[in-house]
Amino acid sequence: MDDLKKSLMDKGWNLFNQQEYLLALASFNDVLKLDQNNGKAWFAKGAVIASLADNKKSEQNYINAEKMYLEALECYEKALEFDPESAFWYCSKKGVIHDRMARYDLAKIDFEKSLELKPDFVDSIHQLGHLMNDQFADYKSALAYFTSAIKITPNEAKYYWDRGDVYKNSGLYEEALEDYNTSIKLEPSDAAYLRRGILYNDMYQYDEAVKNYNSAIQLNPHDAIAYLNRGLCYERTYRNKEAVEDYYNAIQEGFYDPAKVYRDIALIKLNSLSQHQEALEDLEKAIHLDPQNGESYYFRALVHFRIKNTQKALEDLNMSLAYKYEDI
Repeated sequence: MDDLKKSLMDKGWNLFNQQEYLLALASFNDVLKLDQNNGKAWFAKGAVIASLADNKKSEQNYINAEKMYLEALECYEKALEFDPESAFWYCSKKGVIHDRMARYDLAKIDFEKSLELKPDFVDSIHQLGHLMNDQFADYKSALAYFTSAIKITPNEAKYYWDRGDVYKNSGLYEEALEDYNTSIKLEPSDAAYLRRGILYNDMYQYDEAVKNYNSAIQLNPHDAIAYLNRGLCYERTYRNKEAVEDYYNAIQEGFYDPAKVYRDIALIKLNSLSQHQEALEDLEKAIHLDPQNGESYYFRALVHFRIKNTQKALEDLNMSLAYKYEDI
């Protein structure tokens, strides 16, 4: 019996790692049919359901995602009941789900409970650092947590870039730069180069920022944020054709707000490149993607005025006002 349960558990985790979540769920359910008190199987089932919920959330199916997150939490409670020796781990995973559900106070309680049970559990320390930085803007606590994580695992690159983010948010740019440098020395990654590039952006060192975005893109050619930020550097240094190319790359790589990027491209074409027809085409795309954004109509009105198409310009101005665009 124990050999069969172990075989089913191994099978389930192999399927889980291949993202075959429904098949993995079936395997873990088979374990629970054999042993309803198997805490590790309850945890595994919860992990699968949480991953399925993540997929629903990414599809913007928020109602079903929340239902599945709640089901995953129930599985983790069963795991806590039947496998108390691993409670520190299960509490941490509960915190992750509460974080994804935007229940930040509950997530904080879960992570803190995990650390009561195992004070050096670096996953929970790291998660608390993120929570304090991202959701509570408690930079002092976030720094303390990330520093603790670094003391426990001094060669983990991501802990340095996370602490660097907190330093940057606190306006401590030199300290942030030192942590980003350390992260890159330990493990060059597109995420670390991107962060250092954004920092140089904020310090108005655009050439250095571009070098870092180049490195990020070399490591990950599909990094939409790197293209967007490099385009911003190019625009601020009057390299407008290169800016436009990078903005298009950001859209192609799936930047979350393509309508805004099309508007930015159109303004460059209108004000710097005198490409009026092309600007109109970009604004058409922006309006198609987000037809109730008054800013797009206003920008299109500017183009129409520039090419002396007064009637269309007035129509677009009225549309911009109808959609509550007030910067006129």
